[in-house]
Amino acid sequence: NTTNTGTMSATVGSVFSLSGTWSNLGGTLSVDDTSVLNLGGSFDTANLGTIDVTPGGTVNITGLQANTGINFAGGPGWNLVGGRITGGSLDGNSLAYVNGTLDGVAVTGGLTLSEPNGSVTLVGGTTVAGDVAIGNASILNLDQPHTFAGQSVTLDVPGGFGFTGIYAYGVDGDLTFASDSSLNGNGFIESFENDVFLNGVISPGFSAGNLLLSGNGESILGDTAVLNIELGGVNPGEFDTITANQLTLGGALNVSLINGFMLADGMIFDFLTVNNPTSGTGMFAGLGDLATVGTFDGFDLNIDYGVGDGNDVRLFAVAVAVPEPSSVAVLALGSFAAVVTYRKRRAKRATA
Repeated sequence: NTTNTGTMSATVGSVFSLSGTWSNLGGTLSVDDTSVLNLGGSFDTANLGTIDVTPGGTVNITGLQANTGINFAGGPGWNLVGGRITGGSLDGNSLAYVNGTLDGVAVTGGLTLSEPNGSVTLVGGTTVAGDVAIGNASILNLDQPHTFAGQSVTLDVPGGFGFTGIYAYGVDGDLTFASDSSLNGNGFIESFENDVFLNGVISPGFSAGNLLLSGNGESILGDTAVLNIELGGVNPGEFDTITANQLTLGGALNVSLINGFMLADGMIFDFLTVNNPTSGTGMFAGLGDLATVGTFDGFDLNIDYGVGDGNDVRLFAVAVAVPEPSSVAVLALGSFAAVVTYRKRRAKRATA
């Protein structure tokens, strides 16, 4: 066991690493703007003493940090790098997460993962209060049942890069997005063994993007879910898409046009792909097959649940003539005929 009650410094580009069981209670660890302090081994937050970090300096938590009963906050230059923090509470945005584990920790103030290819694993009933942002190809690993409630979860934050997401592989429970949560952005949710319950607002991309729901768990859009789909063109990348391995539909579908885009007769948008041919059950609330989702400047936007391999979902535009007062019945007949024509074309493609 090592106890420091004086001053120990990392200077002039050096790397100073602590190991074994140690305490800095009553002592000072100092890091200049070119150096690195690695907090390895085993230590208690209560015994950290004073750690002075000059801007530009780095402190890495690489060991086992016992935090029971303590409210811990790192600061500029502090990183979790292969370490494990157990118990207590943590200011979630006071560390940069290169990789490591939070075990039975109450995370406060939200959680931001922005290190390139970074990750953090939540285990032991770790909770997160506040919004979650994951970018720069970082991964949030959930080795436990988890619920996001009253929170915004944003994947691939604007300005980030790479493919970002959440791995849920806890064997004891599901991943749930509560009705007062939101899931936004570009990235993936991958669940192994357990289901993903999407009960809040789901908004792929940032003005058109893609959300991937993968793994062998079922992704379930609950009755309170609201799926926001934006259309900004007919080409890939110009409208929101969701690709799911297994999916049960439900909740509300809200479609909007962006970037000045306008519909034209015959336009199609294959916005939802279900890879597992035995999945893809359910429908959006109030929207049967070929129902009208909305009308935009003289064009009906209708929904088709039977495209692709039979369980993918498409939106298609049909022109609606502006009626004269005496031709309302004719208009109704014309709109009906347009949908019937689409249905016949779909049937012909299916048998071709």
